[in-house]
Amino acid sequence: MIRRVPVWTWRLLMLGVTSSHPRQPPTISSRPQECLPVYVYFHGGGWTSGDKSALTKYCANQAAGGIVVVNVNYRKPPRFYMGHVLEDANAALAWVRSNIEDYGGDPESVVLGGGSAGGQIAALADGGNNPAQLAGYYSLQPALAADHLRGLVQHCSVVDFSVFFQSGSGRRPSASQTEWLDGRFPPVFRSVPASEVYRRLHAFVRKVAGPTTNI
Repeated sequence: MIRRVPVWTWRLLMLGVTSSHPRQPPTISSRPQECLPVYVYFHGGGWTSGDKSALTKYCANQAAGGIVVVNVNYRKPPRFYMGHVLEDANAALAWVRSNIEDYGGDPESVVLGGGSAGGQIAALADGGNNPAQLAGYYSLQPALAADHLRGLVQHCSVVDFSVFFQSGSGRRPSASQTEWLDGRFPPVFRSVPASEVYRRLHAFVRKVAGPTTNI
């Protein structure tokens, strides 16, 4: 039997928030007049390793460009399954919905992103808000409305798991981003490693999730 980490404990460990606004008490009068776009990032590591701590500098660089960044940890295989991973991703989005205004972020202007395995997790978390079948497959109730997810960032991520299987021999479309992409998906930013791309990524987030964007 898989031992599950208590939810209250895990949520204390899974999130890191970087913002140009200091955290304020949750009162309307203390919140910033203008909320910033929110960038939720999932680390890579082949689904079985990695940690948000390695992305601290990356997230700080993006936050310096005028966005609020949420750096997310998640439970990993082989001890846990993809359903647990997406449950954690959805829990992170629920936390954003309820708390991000206290850090100067706009819960209605959120971009999801990740590197390698984290990119695939971000895409499935985003996809769960588009065709309801995907959320249903993983027994998720999406934490954010689809129109509050304004963009998707993919750094060297896997997009199609069908290449690992022969036709008709156990294909898992539920894990492949390409199975769920359609006109309802937000703008997608794809890249391979390049310092200039990483440095300027915040410009994409502001463009698709800023207050003047019409989607």
